[in-house]
Amino acid sequence: MNPLWIIIPVLVVISASFGYFVRRFIAEQKMRSAEEASRKILEDTRKESEARKREAILEAKEEALKVKNELER
Repeated sequence: MNPLWIIIPVLVVISASFGYFVRRFIAEQKMRSAEEASRKILEDTRKESEARKREAILEAKEEALKVKNELER
């Protein structure tokens, strides 16, 4: 029996396995990157909403103080 008939199928299986694992690794890297980006977006959005909330509360307090001062006159 010719040794090529044994070597070629073995190389095909090894190459297919290698390709599968490389593709899987790349997909996992992309998934991690996307998850990290989404976490950063969520954190930035949370910080921005907290800042807007503090700003709105401060504006409301200033407006209340302004109304109170006008009523005292």
